[in-house]
Amino acid sequence: MLKKWLINLIQEAQKTPGKQITAMTREQLGSVRSVAVDFNKLTQDEQREMLASARRVYEEPSFGFVINTLLKAQTDYIARFADVDNHLQNYMGRFTINGIALVDEEFERLHSEYLDIIKPGDRINKEDII
Repeated sequence: MLKKWLINLIQEAQKTPGKQITAMTREQLGSVRSVAVDFNKLTQDEQREMLASARRVYEEPSFGFVINTLLKAQTDYIARFADVDNHLQNYMGRFTINGIALVDEEFERLHSEYLDIIKPGDRINKEDII
């Protein structure tokens, strides 16, 4: 019974390993698991403009380049210079990676939220001939 449960747990974790590891790491670090920027105090027009702005940032190639470069640089730094006995340094590296990933995930969520609220007629098809 226990063996079957463990096998199922491992198989489920292998389906989305990145998300499982991220959630586990955030729990270990005492970090928020996800962020939801609250626009409720803004007017509807202000909310839409904030989401549109987040969408533009997320779709900008330089945003992805900066996020990925920072993640790789921090990961490489930890791999090369981490001191096994210096737990604070190791945690700080993990905190940094977690923070970068949170920013990326929140912009991705805002991007998706914007795409969900725009009307089908508002969407631009890049394949349309003008």
